[in-house]
Amino acid sequence: MDNILEIQNLTKAYDDFTLDKISLALPKGSIMG
Repeated sequence: MDNILEIQNLTKAYDDFTLDKISLALPKGSIMG
């Protein structure tokens, strides 16, 4: 299935913690809230 959004290996650093190597895919026709 085709994805309308795909994120791979995203890293986001905050003062107290880090989100490391986050990946997600949102297939075409899906709803995310």
